[in-house]
Amino acid sequence: MGTLRLSEIQNPSGTTAISIDEDTGIPSFPAGQGRVIFAGALAAQQAGTRVTEVQVINMTANEIDSHNAFDGSSFTVPSGKAGYYLISFNCGVNYDDIGDDGEVTYIATKVNGTAKMVTNIAHNSGGHMKYVTPFHTLLLNLAVGDVVTWWLYGHATSGDHSILTGNSAYPYTMVHGYQLA
Repeated sequence: MGTLRLSEIQNPSGTTAISIDEDTGIPSFPAGQGRVIFAGALAAQQAGTRVTEVQVINMTANEIDSHNAFDGSSFTVPSGKAGYYLISFNCGVNYDDIGDDGEVTYIATKVNGTAKMVTNIAHNSGGHMKYVTPFHTLLLNLAVGDVVTWWLYGHATSGDHSILTGNSAYPYTMVHGYQLA
């Protein structure tokens, strides 16, 4: 068994099709080439507000952004890249620090401000959830200029919750997506 190490993959014409970062192994494409790929994990714990929907921002840890269309808080479909996208979002919420009293949590993926998918978790009593990580994956037909954002609603009996980062091996809050066609 051997090891193959590459720093780039070229087209038959000799131009670079994919560059590979030698330190991280993360691939990148020359601007505007290839299918769109984006991903990021929450870089720092984010405060949530009780009974309020908040946009999840700053998902820039371990970021992948093939077309400079993802800023850690939103993804905007680049010119010439309309089509079907598969997008996944998961969000870790900490109710443990405020008394293990989470009641209702939902996440939403929105396109141009309209929810396209909502996933919720609820407890039927006065709140006994400590940590929750709702997730969903959806297929979207997106047009050039459409803006995709990610949201969290948390309801706890006693106070504000936090949105968890996790660690590099297991990020609790992250998004990733790629263009199918």
